[in-house]
Amino acid sequence: MDMKKYEVLLRAADLSNLTKAGEQLGYTQSGVSHMMKSLEEEFGFPLLVRGRKGVRLTAEGKQVEPVLREILKWGERLEQIVDELNGLESGHISIAALTSVSLHWLPRIIKRFYTQYPNITVELRREDGVKQARDLLLNNQVDLAFISYQSDMGTDWVRLGEDRLMAVMPESYPEPEGGLFPIKRFEQEPFLMTEFGRDYGIYEVLEESGVKVKLGFSPMDDHVTMSMVESELGLSILPELLMLNNSYRIRTMPLEGGYSRMLGIALPSLERASPAVRKFIACTKEVIADMQESRTAWGDS
Repeated sequence: MDMKKYEVLLRAADLSNLTKAGEQLGYTQSGVSHMMKSLEEEFGFPLLVRGRKGVRLTAEGKQVEPVLREILKWGERLEQIVDELNGLESGHISIAALTSVSLHWLPRIIKRFYTQYPNITVELRREDGVKQARDLLLNNQVDLAFISYQSDMGTDWVRLGEDRLMAVMPESYPEPEGGLFPIKRFEQEPFLMTEFGRDYGIYEVLEESGVKVKLGFSPMDDHVTMSMVESELGLSILPELLMLNNSYRIRTMPLEGGYSRMLGIALPSLERASPAVRKFIACTKEVIADMQESRTAWGDS
C-alpha cells in the first residue's frame, strides 16, 4: 500500500492537474507520471482521464476515491498518534472556511498554532459558501470546516460564537432612532440579496418577521453588495464579521430582534479526530476567547 501514490492521485483530482499536484507534493512531472502508471497497473484499471480542462477521475477512479481518502486520513492519524507517543508533534490539517473567517480569524489562529506546533502544517482550501465547505468535509477532502450552523449539519459541531446580522445602508440614508434597524424598513427600499443570503440566514430573518422585500440586484459577491449599497441602489443585510475594516461609504446597524448567525467548526467526529485536529480546535478556542475578551473579535474597540 503506497500512500504517496494515493495522495498524488487525489491531489491531481482536486486540482484537475497532475503537474500542479506534483509541484505541491514535491515530485517531478516524470515522477508523478511513473507513480500514476504504477498505481493503475496495481489496480488493473485506469484512474485518470485527460480532457480540455485537465485531468479527472475515471468512473472506476470515482468509485475508489472515498476509500482512498479514508485510508489517507487514518494513515495520517496513525502517524500523529505514534509521533505523540514518542514525544513528537507533527501532522497536517486541511481546512475549509467562510471568507469572513479566513480574513478575520484564521490569520491569528494559524499564527498562534504555528508558534505552538511548528511541525504541524495547515492547508486552507478555497470554498464558495457553506454548501461547498460541507461537501469538502463530507467527502474527506478537508479535516474541518469553519462555517455557520445549519439545522441539517450531519457532522459534529464546536460552537465558537455569534455573529450579528446587520442592516447595511448608504451613508446618506436617514439613521433610525434607537440604535436598532426596524425590519419593516426593508419594504420601503430595493433589497440587495447577496448570493450567500441563505447561508447567512437572511431569508429566515425576512420570513420570520413577515417582511416582503422588493428584490433589486442579486450580487454574486458580498463586496459587490456593499459597493451597490454605497451607490444607493438599495439596502441589504450582511454579517458583522464580514464587514470589518471595509472601505465602503456605508453605515451598519444591528437588526431589530437581535438576529445573528452561529459560527463554529464542523468536523466528521470530534471523538475520532486526529491529535493535530484536536490541538487546532483547542488553539482556535483560545484565540477566539482572547479576541472576545479584548473586544476585537468583531471589530469593537
